[in-house]
Amino acid sequence: MIPKPVIAIIGTTGVGKTKLSLELAARFKTEIINVDAMQMYKGFDILTNKATLEERKAAPHHLIDFVEVDSEYQVQDFEKDALFKIEGLHSQGKIPILVGGTHYYIQSLLWKASLINLKAEKYCKDEAESLLKKEKMEALLKQWEELSNKDLFEELEKVDPKMAEHWHVNDRRKVIRSLTVFHETGKPQSEWILERAKTPGEGKELRFNTIFLWLYANKAQLDTRLDTRVDRMVEQGLFEELKQFQNLSNCLPGGEGQYDRGLKQAIGFRAFDAYFCALRDELDPITVEKLKKEGLEVMKQQTRKYAKKQVGWIRNQLLPLYFNTPHFPSDTASSPTTSPLAKLYLLDATDLDAWSSQVQEKAVALVDGK
Repeated sequence: MIPKPVIAIIGTTGVGKTKLSLELAARFKTEIINVDAMQMYKGFDILTNKATLEERKAAPHHLIDFVEVDSEYQVQDFEKDALFKIEGLHSQGKIPILVGGTHYYIQSLLWKASLINLKAEKYCKDEAESLLKKEKMEALLKQWEELSNKDLFEELEKVDPKMAEHWHVNDRRKVIRSLTVFHETGKPQSEWILERAKTPGEGKELRFNTIFLWLYANKAQLDTRLDTRVDRMVEQGLFEELKQFQNLSNCLPGGEGQYDRGLKQAIGFRAFDAYFCALRDELDPITVEKLKKEGLEVMKQQTRKYAKKQVGWIRNQLLPLYFNTPHFPSDTASSPTTSPLAKLYLLDATDLDAWSSQVQEKAVALVDGK
């Protein structure tokens, strides 16, 4: 049976994914599922670049602005919730539009038995209870909060040296995830991956008939747009949101000065750490203003760096998986008349003046199958 269709709009931050999703939603009378991890948390609409309330009224949005900021929403939570939303939209005869820059969320959702999200599998829910009590796991998580990145990494090297080879010592979130898999299941994450790899076809099938629309822009032009967007965020009230964050920071996951868990991972919070420390310590106005300007420059640098990282993920992770995926139904012989299950198109969003002809019209035609 041919899987039902979805549209996945991928690409860097600031390239125009939200704009295209709204245009396609209006054209095909459908709804949007957010795949930006930071936009799932409540509030901070400016800093996380959410679609405006007017835009959300124009096209229904799902999995956006719904997670409490003192919680941690993980990829396994997203996979479960997104599959439920997709099923609901398919039951209404609609083609769900997935849009967002958290590409490993998209990858985990669209590919069956994705190796990215081991914890979403039933073994973590069924076996973990017998192998390790919930209270013990919570105690471990608290213990890990007190450890440095180096100490955490050394813990992973002891229990799963093969996974340690895959992560950087400062990639705290991934190191903790690998440690969690080991302590919850009693088996190293690397062994789960090896077992999956031995199963023919495991993890290489798409769940849906997927049209990937990759919006790409020339780096120089994109960098300029990203810098301009940060300046516009300031005009819209960025610093008011940052002050709200400072008031909440002690209630959010992660210790003081840590920006690798939950909403704290959003670009901008870390950049202004020194600025808010200066305000708290009541330093002289000249120093405070200097740190504010430096924070803005750091935020711009971090945003440009993040965009580069997003392109790297698409090229090095998503594309290889895409090209190694069977593009035709397993029970249907591929032929000139057989429609592939996976289609990926690159749309040039460099010139915003040419958006209508280069992006919108082409995307509509591709979805229409023309």
